[in-house]
Amino acid sequence: MSELPDEILDRYEILARIGSGGSGTVLKAKDRVLKRLVAIKILKGDRSVPISHYANLQREAKTICRLKHPNLIDVYDFILTQDQRPVMLMEYVSGSSLHQLVKENGPLNLGEAIEIAVEICRAMEYAHREGILHRDLTPRNVIVDKVTDQEDTEQGPGLRVTLLDFGIAKNQNIQDSTLSSAGYFIGTATVASPEQARGEKIDRRSDIYSLGCTLYFTLTGKYPLEGDSLLETLHKQISEVPPSLSESNPGTAYPAKLEGIVSRAIRKSPAERIQSMRDFESELLAVLNELNAELSSSRGADKTNPTLVDSNRSKLPLILAIGAALLFSAGMLALKQVSRDAPQGKLIAQASLTLKRKNDVEWLIVKGRLNDECFDILRKRREVTRVQITPETEFSADDLKKLMSFKLVFLDMRDNKIDDNYLEAISGCQTLRSLVLSRCHGISDPGLKHLLKLTQLEVLALDGTGIGDRGVKTICKLHPNLRLLYLSDTDKITDAALPSLMNLRLIQFLEVGHTKISASGVRKLFELPELVSMNVAGLNLQDDDIPENLNSSYLFLLLMDNPKLTDRLFSRIQQLNPILLDVSACPLITKSAIDRYEQLQHGYTVVMHSGIAPVSADSEHYFDPSLYDLSGYDPTKMKKIIFGSQVWALSN
Repeated sequence: MSELPDEILDRYEILARIGSGGSGTVLKAKDRVLKRLVAIKILKGDRSVPISHYANLQREAKTICRLKHPNLIDVYDFILTQDQRPVMLMEYVSGSSLHQLVKENGPLNLGEAIEIAVEICRAMEYAHREGILHRDLTPRNVIVDKVTDQEDTEQGPGLRVTLLDFGIAKNQNIQDSTLSSAGYFIGTATVASPEQARGEKIDRRSDIYSLGCTLYFTLTGKYPLEGDSLLETLHKQISEVPPSLSESNPGTAYPAKLEGIVSRAIRKSPAERIQSMRDFESELLAVLNELNAELSSSRGADKTNPTLVDSNRSKLPLILAIGAALLFSAGMLALKQVSRDAPQGKLIAQASLTLKRKNDVEWLIVKGRLNDECFDILRKRREVTRVQITPETEFSADDLKKLMSFKLVFLDMRDNKIDDNYLEAISGCQTLRSLVLSRCHGISDPGLKHLLKLTQLEVLALDGTGIGDRGVKTICKLHPNLRLLYLSDTDKITDAALPSLMNLRLIQFLEVGHTKISASGVRKLFELPELVSMNVAGLNLQDDDIPENLNSSYLFLLLMDNPKLTDRLFSRIQQLNPILLDVSACPLITKSAIDRYEQLQHGYTVVMHSGIAPVSADSEHYFDPSLYDLSGYDPTKMKKIIFGSQVWALSN
C-alpha cells in the first residue's frame, strides 16, 4: 500500500483492512520475520501540524510502548512516515467490540458489565500512574473474545477483554488540548468529557468520565448523551444532565449504589467525579460482592433476572490488555476466585492467580491479592520458582515476607508501589537470582543495603526507580555474581558512580541510558571486559565515543536518541555482529548507511532505525537465570537461546 513506508512493506505482508475510523485505518498484517499476526494502524496526519509536534508525539508513543504489565499487551512501535503519517504497530487480536456485542445482543448482565469495567479500571490505574491518559475510552475500543483453556475445566470458557487504541493517548504532563492545530476534535463525542468537548486541558478524570459513559452504554445499550451530529453531541456533553440508568432503560432495575457510581463518574465538574480509577474499581467491586451475595442466597431465583450475576459468567477470567492482544500463552492455567465472604462493610480484593509457561519455565502471576491461595500453590508446585506480582496487587510487607519463605529464583515486581520495608522483606529469600524492580519509585538509596543479603543475585533491574550514585555504590557490592544491571531513566546517576560500576568485572548486560553519565564516562564503561549488551541511549554521544575495539560478541548495542551520531559510526563497529543495533532517533544516520551495514553482516544483524521493534518484548530471556545456566555465560549460545525461534532461526 502506498500509504505505508517501504521499511514496513518489506517486513509486513498486508492481509486485510480491518476497518477505518475517525483516527485512522487499521490493517491486519503478517510479520515476515517473527511469523506472527500484527495490527498496523495508520493515524490520520494533519499537514498543518508542525514537525516538532510529531517529534513530541513520537516520544510519548515510545513511553506507551515501554509499558509492561501482564494485563497490558505491547504496542510494538510507533513511527512517522516521510509525509508525517503516524503509524502504530500492535499485536493483533480477534473478537468483537463491546459496542458490537451490545448492539447485537442488548445490554450485558450486571455482573459481566461490572467485571469488564473493573478490569478496565485496573489497567487504566496503571496507565495513569505511568502518566498516560487514553482520551478515547469508548465501547468501540474494547474488544471481547471468548477464550477456551483446556486446563481451566472448573471455570469453563472465559472472556478476554482488550482495551484498544492508545493511538491518541497523551502524556498527562504535556500542556495540550483536545483540539488539533486545525481545530478538529480529538476523541469520540459520545464518551467525551465536558472539558474534552470544550477543547480544554484534561487529566485522568476525563478518562473516568469516558469509562462512566462506556459502562452506561454496556448496562443500558445507550450512551448517556447523544445528538444527531458531532457538534450537537458535544454541546449535550457540556450542557445537559444525562438520564439515570433506570430512566434510560426502564425495563431493568439497577441497584441504587450502581446508579450512584455511574452518576458520579459522569458529573460535569471533574472535582465532583470519582477521583481515581482505583476508587472507581473499589466501588464497583463493592456492588459486585453484594450481587454475588444475593446470588448465593437466591439459588432458586430466575437466572434471567438482570440484577443477579450469572453463576458461570461471574467466574470468567477477564483479562484486560492495552493495545491489541494478550501475551498469555495458549497453555496457561487461570485460577481466579471472587471473594464472596467479606465481612459486612469491608471489601476484600479479588485474587487472580495464573500459572503461565514462559521461556520453557513455569511462572505464577499474582493479581488482585497476595494471600494464602498463592502460598498453597507454591507449596504444591515446588517446580514453580518464578513469581510476578502485578502492579494492581494488594499486599503488605508481611505478605511479601511469607512469599520469600519459598525458594524462589526470580521475582518480578516492576511498577509496584513499594518502599524500603519491602526490600527488607525480599532480602529474606536467599535463593533469589533475578530481581526486577523497574519503576518502583518508592525505593531509596539507603534501602538498597537490604539487597546485599541476596548473595546469589545475578540479575537486577532498577531502571526508572530514581536511585542515585550512593545506591549504585551499594548494589555494586554484589559484583561477584551480577551479570545484568539496568539503571536507565535514573537521572540522579552521574560519573560519581563510575568507580563502583567499573568493579563489575562479570557484568554482561548494562543499561545506563538517560542518566547523567558523561560521554567520557561511557567510554570508560565500554572497557568492562565481559559486556555483550549496552544501553547508552540519550547521552548525547558522538561517533568517537563508541570504541573501535568493542567485544565482537556483542548481542545488543542500543544507541537510540543520540542525535550527534552519524554514518561514520558504522566504520567504528564493523567488526560487531550483534543481534540488534538500535540507532532510532539518530537523524544524521542515513538509511543507505544502515543498508550497507546490514549487508556486511549477511543478515545476522537487525538495525532498528525507524523504531520498528524486531523482536518480541515478551521473552526477556536476559532476565531469567535459565539463560545463564543453559549458555554457561557464552554469548554465542545466548544469541541462539534469545532468538531461537525468531531472528536467529531465520539466519540459519
